[in-house]
Amino acid sequence: MSRVYWLTLAALILAPVGSRSALAQETTTPPNDGFRVTSVGVSSTYFSQSVPGDIRTYGDVFLGSGDAVTGSGSLRWSRYRPKSLISVESVTLYGARIQEGISRNWNQDLSVGLSKTAHRWRFGVSGNGEIMNFDEALFSTTQAVRVVTSGANFPTLASTAFQGQPTDPLPNSAFQPDFTVERFLLGRRLASMSAEAGVSYVPSPRMSLGFFAGGGQLRHIKDTSDITGFEYPQSTTGHLGADLLYSPSRRTQFGVGANFGRSESAALRYDGASLTVSLNRTLRRRWFIATSISGGYTTTRLSGNKTIGYSGGFGLKTVSHTLIASYNRTVDNPWVVALGTPSYVGRTTQLTAAWYWSPPRSSWYSIGSFAYGILTTHLSRPDTSSAIATFGRHLGRNFSLNAEAAFSKVGARRYVQDGRQYHLQQNAYRLTFVWVPPFRTPRP
Repeated sequence: MSRVYWLTLAALILAPVGSRSALAQETTTPPNDGFRVTSVGVSSTYFSQSVPGDIRTYGDVFLGSGDAVTGSGSLRWSRYRPKSLISVESVTLYGARIQEGISRNWNQDLSVGLSKTAHRWRFGVSGNGEIMNFDEALFSTTQAVRVVTSGANFPTLASTAFQGQPTDPLPNSAFQPDFTVERFLLGRRLASMSAEAGVSYVPSPRMSLGFFAGGGQLRHIKDTSDITGFEYPQSTTGHLGADLLYSPSRRTQFGVGANFGRSESAALRYDGASLTVSLNRTLRRRWFIATSISGGYTTTRLSGNKTIGYSGGFGLKTVSHTLIASYNRTVDNPWVVALGTPSYVGRTTQLTAAWYWSPPRSSWYSIGSFAYGILTTHLSRPDTSSAIATFGRHLGRNFSLNAEAAFSKVGARRYVQDGRQYHLQQNAYRLTFVWVPPFRTPRP
């Protein structure tokens, strides 16, 4: 259970900070003060959902196909200073879904970040609130995708992949699990909020000592698709920890971290702790790797488990291609509360990847992402998978046109019928037109 896991537990899994549809996502953030409209977009989506033919489904599963039209807007206010940053970002999506009638839905994401440096100390605070449909979550942009599409040179790309953007209030690694599809285990429409705070002491350019804490809550929003008598769990989490990072050279970084966290619902309380050792290294001018190994335990009111976790990932940058991939085996998963049973998780394994292609002096580009995960309990092994492919073209400096395809499979303990576990398959195809207004720095 690495530091990355517990950081993302509240800031990414429960309420993804900066998580948004590609409809309203831009790949770079200019370091300018003031208020701006970062993007405006409109999209048309065709989607289909299916299960095996002999399966009777719950009421929250919409089978068949349909269409949706969605508009989006993204706003940002920031205040940059040599030793501080304040940023507020809001993404709004409003659309109409046409399937056995017309249903309208509204999705909102609001994130706030603050970071400050004082001599050898660095402070960071972030918060996020979100209301999101699973249909839009399918097109969410992961941290790995944001890193590969940043357009950074190799040294900056490696540093960003390990710890996030320099302007991020808190470290945010690209080598972390992607639990987007698992959101569906708690229902089709969700509300979430989270907060994170951290402080780091940097006695030298080669060493830093950090402390962090945070928490969040995730709950199902009732709608007409809810199953009568079925209670969706509400998840509340908290975590704290510390880590020590040391760089013996410009290319190598060692880390040691200790973490403790708790995740609970009305039916289950989950405690976990771990000790992690990590190694990050850049190799020549195109490759970089990230590895870790950890030992930890998880306990519930009825049972417990001890296991070893590990992770490995790599990044590659060429003239036209950028790729990041990772494998994670952790000792816990906060989505276990969605299984609705007091079971313990033996391990969680996940494979993720993100790829970006953009030839020099070309207006065409392509983005791909993939995630596959298995949650192993003493009762079952539910698994999820997702893939997104985007092909687009820049139409001048401020416009772009994207064609996207998203595929997902969800398997959960509640999707078991006559002893047979099955998957819900959802496919979606989206055409998006995005306008990014030019930004002018306000005069002092």
